[in-house]
Amino acid sequence: MERDNVNDNFLRFPYRKQIHEDGRINNGGIDLTLEPKRINEIHEAQNYPWLKKFLSEVNGPDGVFMTFGCDFGPYENYYAGYFDFSFRPSSRPASVETLRRLDDEFYVWISDLYSDDTSEPHPLDFSRAMLLWSHSPLEYRGTFDKVGLWYRHQEVGGCEWLVNHVRHFLVEVYPALLAPNKK
Repeated sequence: MERDNVNDNFLRFPYRKQIHEDGRINNGGIDLTLEPKRINEIHEAQNYPWLKKFLSEVNGPDGVFMTFGCDFGPYENYYAGYFDFSFRPSSRPASVETLRRLDDEFYVWISDLYSDDTSEPHPLDFSRAMLLWSHSPLEYRGTFDKVGLWYRHQEVGGCEWLVNHVRHFLVEVYPALLAPNKK
């Protein structure tokens, strides 16, 4: 993956398909919440079942979030990737600050999940070192922001660990935090 050539700043979704000079293809923006069967068009995920699972579950029928693009592959001495995501239009909070605090909530969850873990590096430190969260404007059925979440590791398995934890947080943990307390 060539990070310098990835357009991390698109403003409108969906965006057009592009064929780059080096032959790489960007399939354009696909709303998997509306067209889940098009997941097979996302060639970046075809060799990585964990990335395909991330895309499928985050965009699943009962989800709070949706994705806008992704990439994954070798980059310098790492494997690296990213995915862009945000709240679905139907579940957008009143303020973008909710989205901008999502990384803090993720790290609190990881810290709690592995509170008894004594491995080095600690999963919280590992996550902080291998994930980079960014925010940019997005226009899709109303104006809002999106998260660009970059991840990297020397081994594919490290990337899989990171993406699986982010997937679980976005699909299971965060929606449970939104649910009213049951007595």
